[in-house]
This record gives sequence, C-alpha cells and structure tokens, in this order.
Amino acid sequence: MVDWERGGILWRQGQFLTEDAAVNLKLLEPENKGIKIPIVISHDCDISNTPGAEPDVEVIVGSLIEAADGNFTHSKNPRRLHLSTKKQEIDVFLELLATDKRLIPKQDLVKYEPSDEFSLPDKEILTLQRWLAARYYRSAFPDQFDHSLKQVGLDKAIAKILRPQGHYIISALFDIENEDNIESDTDDVYILAIYLLYSTENDPLEAERVTQDAAQSISEAFKKLCFDDDSNTWCKIELVDCQPIADVVMTYAQSQSLKKWNIDYLSFRADPIQPLLSD
Repeated sequence: MVDWERGGILWRQGQFLTEDAAVNLKLLEPENKGIKIPIVISHDCDISNTPGAEPDVEVIVGSLIEAADGNFTHSKNPRRLHLSTKKQEIDVFLELLATDKRLIPKQDLVKYEPSDEFSLPDKEILTLQRWLAARYYRSAFPDQFDHSLKQVGLDKAIAKILRPQGHYIISALFDIENEDNIESDTDDVYILAIYLLYSTENDPLEAERVTQDAAQSISEAFKKLCFDDDSNTWCKIELVDCQPIADVVMTYAQSQSLKKWNIDYLSFRADPIQPLLSD
C-alpha cells in the first residue's frame, strides 16, 4: 500500500474506481455494479498534495448509458455531462450529474488502485475539466431576455435543433447587442446574433454542413416565433445573424466577448454583481 505522505500516488483526474472499491467505500450498492461507476474529478495537484493540506479526493458517481445526447456533450449543460469512455477497447458512454459529487478521504482511497477496465481519452478529460469549471464560471442572461426566449418556445426549439448534431456542434454563442439598454417593463426588442461553434477534429466538411443546416433551422425558428408578417416587425427578440464558426477560426477575443448559451441556463434575477463571461 502506498503512503500518501511519501508520494508515488497512482490516482489522477479522470481515472475510475473499480466496482469493488466503490462498494467498499460505500459509493455504490452491490446491485449497481455494471450500472454506475465513480470517476475522480479532483485536480491532479490537489490529489498529489498531502492529506494534511487536501484531506479528500472528490469523485462523481456516473451512470453508464446506451448513447450520448448531443445536448449534454462538449460541456453544453453545466448540470449534466455525457462523455465517451473506453471500456477496454470498446466505446461506452457515461453520464455525470453535478449533484452526484462525493468526497473520499485519501487515507481510505490509498488502499485501492485505479480501474484498468475503464479509461477516459485525453480530449474527454479536457471536456470534463471545462464542465467542472462551468459549474462556477458561466454566462448569465438578462431576466427579460430569458423570459422572452422561453415565452415563445425558442429555448426548446434551439435545443431540439442542436441535439442531433451534438457530436459536431460544440456550443451556441450569443451576442446580445443591446442587453444593457432594455428595461424589464418595456416592450423593446433584443438584437441577437448567434454563432454556432463546430469541431473540425474528425470530419470538418460534414461538421460545417450540419452546422450550416442547424443555423438555417434556428433562423427559421426565430422568424416563425418572433416575426410578425402583417406588421413586418420583430417581437421580443430580433435575430440579425446566425452563422457557423469553426473552432480553429474563433479568436480569443471573440470567445471572451460572446456568451455561451447552456441548454438549461438560468438567468440572473437582478442586475449582475460582477461581469460574467463565456468559458
């Protein structure tokens, strides 16, 4: 058995506990073997630190699922994450809920070694890290904008359009031109541009194609739900642009000026205490 105080620790962020270890540590009931599996989410630096400085290792008890839902991949949703995991050489999918975090004392965890059955690819570890950070660092939208989006059903419409393309579309980024100039009790119209960020990792041409289709569908949804043909005017939200943008094209400045729209985001209910930027 390795002594945490002497180094040589085997545990790293993104590693899994064995089923037997999970049961012994009371993270799982025996009947949940093969259904649920805990994954370490503490940062490597915190894991390697001595128990005197960092007494516990944080884990999430994930659930094995049949397939990933596009709305929960690429850290789109701050409360739920779907990851592609390896079970030996087979691809399987794991669902994590932010509320299923547990703490394990290091002196208890040191008795066990990481699972050699499950592993998380490097790119999925990065996704896991972004998702963990997004729990405390994510965009919020003005309450009136949030209300308008939901009132006409655009939140559900956008989610429905993006869901099938979750493998390609990393996130939807919103740019609200006049968000600081609209009072909650007025009928002023928000001016909105949307950028759909897509991955070029696997099939960039196909990713661009499906993202263009999604952008067209979103534009049509806004026109249907927020545009009055009789008066030729927009109501509540005017969509002035919706366009794809490749992950290799987006600049750092753009990533900081746009707000990431999360599938189940919640707006702030009053003026923000501090600025909230997209991740």
